[in-house]
Amino acid sequence: MDTHKRLTGLILSTQAYKEHSLLLFVYTNQGKLTLVANQALKVNNPFRVMSQFLNLIEFEVVNQKAIYALKHPVLINDYAVIKNNYEDLRYVSLVLQIINRCVIEQEDHLTIFNLLTQALSQNIKENSLMFALKMIKVLGYDLGLKPNGQKLMGYNLKHATLVYENDLLKVDYPLTVMSDVLKLYASDFNSITLMPANLQAVLNFVVEFYTQHLETILKY
Repeated sequence: MDTHKRLTGLILSTQAYKEHSLLLFVYTNQGKLTLVANQALKVNNPFRVMSQFLNLIEFEVVNQKAIYALKHPVLINDYAVIKNNYEDLRYVSLVLQIINRCVIEQEDHLTIFNLLTQALSQNIKENSLMFALKMIKVLGYDLGLKPNGQKLMGYNLKHATLVYENDLLKVDYPLTVMSDVLKLYASDFNSITLMPANLQAVLNFVVEFYTQHLETILKY
């Protein structure tokens, strides 16, 4: 007997398929999957709007497969505000790159999907950095931000540790930057607003941490 269920997923990317169709690469609370949106490139096809990049959709799947036909889709959110703001989209691209390149089949997809949907709600720049920082722990890595009571001087990226007075380790990031990193890492989504210069400093930290420790080069 066929098993029918409905899933909600974010379209991470699309690819032309055959003559008029699209492959939709989607992330759900059960992991990544691929949908075929048949004839979606035709102007009058109802899947055309539904199948766009960064759409949050609900759809039906039948049985367990590697690839599904897009069936009975419902558009939940097209995130038009994000798509129309270049700077917000640039930050969201970090989120999508992390999902595409760091998340494997065995991850806690329910937790990651919840983080993802929260990150896309508002305060997009700060939320995207929050997502990237919170994902470091989800992926099994430690930022090393727990102080031991000594006088702090900054942060060493190579060893992923705080630097204290009289330590021999190089200070790669000052306390001003690490204070923002800690706030974003530990706070709820939509609760923090940073100035542009502070955002850029944290963005630089995130990109360098992923490069150094997760061997993932994030483009922005």
